[in-house]
Amino acid sequence: MGLSFILIYFTNSRLNAPEAGGKTWWAQYRLIIGALYIAAAIYAFQGKRNLVVLPLAMDIIFGLTIFTVKPKMMLTCLKPIQI
Repeated sequence: MGLSFILIYFTNSRLNAPEAGGKTWWAQYRLIIGALYIAAAIYAFQGKRNLVVLPLAMDIIFGLTIFTVKPKMMLTCLKPIQI
């Protein structure tokens, strides 16, 4: 799942999400989200069950934060790279 987020980020895919009402406003954050999911997977494969929750909790907090501040401030430094 983490690799999918990163692949979609670099290919600039799925910028129109009908399930979310149209424009994918979180597209510029997919690299961060993908890295958090990959970190959780690494901890899971290493058997560090108590650490798996950290990147997943960070994803929830990050997601809620960007959802609540998105109308006020969008991070332009994280725009997807055009290939």
